[in-house]
Amino acid sequence: MMSLPPNVTAWEWEKTRAKVIETAQVCALCGRSLDPDAPPRSAWSTSVDHKVPRAAFRNLDPKTQRFLCLDASNLQAVHNKCNAKKGKRRQRRAVPRPQSQEW
Repeated sequence: MMSLPPNVTAWEWEKTRAKVIETAQVCALCGRSLDPDAPPRSAWSTSVDHKVPRAAFRNLDPKTQRFLCLDASNLQAVHNKCNAKKGKRRQRRAVPRPQSQEW
């Protein structure tokens, strides 16, 4: 589990994380479908990414850190692999590439 700001509990993070994942269907970074049945911690399991990376707000006041950590508008559902590849950088492409829904 990622390290949380001191004023954010694991319970609060898990609750926020679950809400983000609940409605997500595609990875916000690559645009491919998310697989809710992917093995945990695998490359294709669903992860939650901070659009503004936590490293970018580490030196901010605790109230702002808490807000950015838990604010749904700063979070997006992604593949674990895509999140690892992005790392601590800001997202360049805000809109995922279009994907056909006609299989």
